[in-house]
Amino acid sequence: MLGIILVSHGAMAQGMKESCEMIAGKQPKVQVLALTEEGIDLFERSLSSLLDEMKKKYKDILILTDLVNATPFLQAYRLISKEKNIKLVSGMNLPTLLAFVLSPENYDDFETFVRETVSEQAHSVAMFDPMETQEDEIEL
Repeated sequence: MLGIILVSHGAMAQGMKESCEMIAGKQPKVQVLALTEEGIDLFERSLSSLLDEMKKKYKDILILTDLVNATPFLQAYRLISKEKNIKLVSGMNLPTLLAFVLSPENYDDFETFVRETVSEQAHSVAMFDPMETQEDEIEL
């Protein structure tokens, strides 16, 4: 079973969970943690404690962070660098979170499952230029 931790600067992680639940219903397997002005030390202790708690409940854990190489990402990376059943993905967005939340729990290989799901989500960010699409009319 997969547990998911959303970590971000400020309230983004909580907002992501709330938006996810608006679409997909309650998600008890999704936990959130925010880096606040209270500082990095508290954040690190809180993340370590949350990871310990999640390890007791879930075989695999996925951590989604807002920005690669920023403090939440770096603290998570430092804590999980030797953990086989914890994967770290950065660039958190709602389509990716939904893909993980709504995916079947019966994957064979956790790393392959995470890699494939992330790869499939590459199309979730796109630019649309009305000047270029007038002729092709996008169906909404």
